[in-house]
Formats: sequence, C-alpha cells, structure tokens
Amino acid sequence: MVIAPPPSGKNTFVDITDVAVDASGANAWLVDNDHHRLLRVDLASKAQTVVGRYGESVGQLNYPLMLAFDERGDAYVVESINARISIFSADGAPRRTISRYGIEFGELYRPTGIAIDGEGLAWVADATLGAIQIFRTDGQYLNTLRNADGTVMRFDHCMSSCGCGPRRDRRAVPTGRRKARPIRYRR
Repeated sequence: MVIAPPPSGKNTFVDITDVAVDASGANAWLVDNDHHRLLRVDLASKAQTVVGRYGESVGQLNYPLMLAFDERGDAYVVESINARISIFSADGAPRRTISRYGIEFGELYRPTGIAIDGEGLAWVADATLGAIQIFRTDGQYLNTLRNADGTVMRFDHCMSSCGCGPRRDRRAVPTGRRKARPIRYRR
C-alpha cells in the first residue's frame, strides 16, 4: 500500500513516532511529534485528515509520542510534554484527557507508551517515573504494575508501549533492554 505524503512545506510530516491502524481497520493514524499533531489516513480513499494542533487545551497536543485504540475506535495519544493522554473519536474529534502532570501515582511525568487491553484498561509507560500505570479508559487510575511482593515494578528505560497479549491476564512489559517478559496482572 502506498500513501502519498502531504505536500511539502509546513504540512510535511517529519518526525513520525508511531503508526497504528484503528479498530475498524479502515484508517491508519500517524503521530507527528515535532508538529504536535496526528494524521488520519483513510486506507480506501487515501483521504488525509490532520487531527490536533499545538497547545494545552482538549484537542491540542504537545509532543505526542505513541497511540493506541479502544474497541470503540477512540484514539488514545500519550503526550510527553503535556504529560497526559489525549483521546480523540474515530473521526478525529477531541473527547477528553486522562491524568495530569505530576510525580504521584495516577499522575504522569513523561509518558512514553500506551496500550489498551481487551478489558478496556489503558497501560501507560512513564520513562521518568520508570513505571507502568493502569487507568480505566474513563480516566480513573487503578494501580501501578507491581511485583508479587506488592512493591512497584520499576524499569530503567520504560520507552515503549506495553504489549498486551492475546490472553486478558497476560501482558508483556518492557525491561529496558529491548526484551519483554510476560507478567500477570490482578486487580
């Protein structure tokens, strides 16, 4: 599949940090980190829609990095500088944000990855906190990934999205050395 790039100049997408196909399979979404926006591409017609722009309000982005989709088709975008998750509808309309800047659990300092699992939980990697936090997609903080003894599981370089496996009770988490190890999560 070939998708024609946008015209050159200010509309050029130069720092694509993530790409994903939405839940319907009809659209590819690209994250343009340097221009603080997303590009939604209809895979059938090749029509392109720019989603978001620079800023701090709902629908605006500040260094978006990674994205994931829920089963409804909403896009969840982690923003490394706004330190939050911005949510857009399947057609690109802004919905809401999750979390805010901070160092306490339930807050984000430098989010760098996200995955939405089959139960509708958002697993968010934070590079500075070195932890993976778990939120409901309505924004409620649930927990931080923990070891069997209850201590917070820490990572040296939590720089990628958490891969959620086919079984709802298993996830693969980044270890910082380009390896993943399976874990079990229980609420």
